[in-house]
Amino acid sequence: MFQNYKLGFDVGALILSGILILPTLIQNVLFEGGGFSQTATPELDTVAWIMLGLTVVTLCLASNRRHKKLSRKNFLTLAVALCCVAYYGFWAALYLLPFSGTGMVLGLCLLPCAALLLYCLERKNWPAVVPATIYLLTHLISSLVNVII
Repeated sequence: MFQNYKLGFDVGALILSGILILPTLIQNVLFEGGGFSQTATPELDTVAWIMLGLTVVTLCLASNRRHKKLSRKNFLTLAVALCCVAYYGFWAALYLLPFSGTGMVLGLCLLPCAALLLYCLERKNWPAVVPATIYLLTHLISSLVNVII
């Protein structure tokens, strides 16, 4: 399986990761929201962050030899961009609108996970799919336990 991969550097994966992590960093630095001290599931959150880091490292460093350059006209690339735009829309709505319901929480949880998984699929980076899926599951469970339930 790994013979189709080479060690390289995918700048697009790093940019995508930065785009997805930036709102959370801003929230944790500028506002009193977030952080492991305010969660009911600190161990699960730690696993989620580790899986996110592993996903980013795998996306950035492992390149599929058989895959072509990133195309802006590709459906998956457009879907990744749409997930990012919607994610920022949810963050804007969270601070501009006076409510934060279940849909808001699920949007903030699932959209970055979907963007990462779609990017893994677009780049045909199968080793990154495993930690990205674990990140999705741990992030979803953590969001459900901490905010919705």
